Amino acid sequence: VYCFPTDGDLTLLAASVPIERFDEFKSDPEGSLMGIAHSMEALVPRLEGPEREGPVRGSGSIPGYLRVPYGPGWVLVGDSAMVMDPWSGQGIDQGSTHAV
Repeated sequence: VYCFPTDGDLTLLAASVPIERFDEFKSDPEGSLMGIAHSMEALVPRLEGPEREGPVRGSGSIPGYLRVPYGPGWVLVGDSAMVMDPWSGQGIDQGSTHAV
């Protein structure tokens, strides 16, 4: 379970679940998310009172790919060259370290 402060005094609540549980999670996204969140004892007090500001969304397995990023007179950058799983943080890590 992840809690990230965002703009507008909002907090993003997210969870990572094994892909084997994705269909179960998808059948009741809000109930599944709140069930997981309520299993985190330290988080429970923060869950009382706030209102959800948008729909619960999810993503299954995201296939990664890497293209040849260059050729005569052209170059691909960023997501046009490759896709990485967004939850791993590898993309932002590579972007940050290679930009320096």
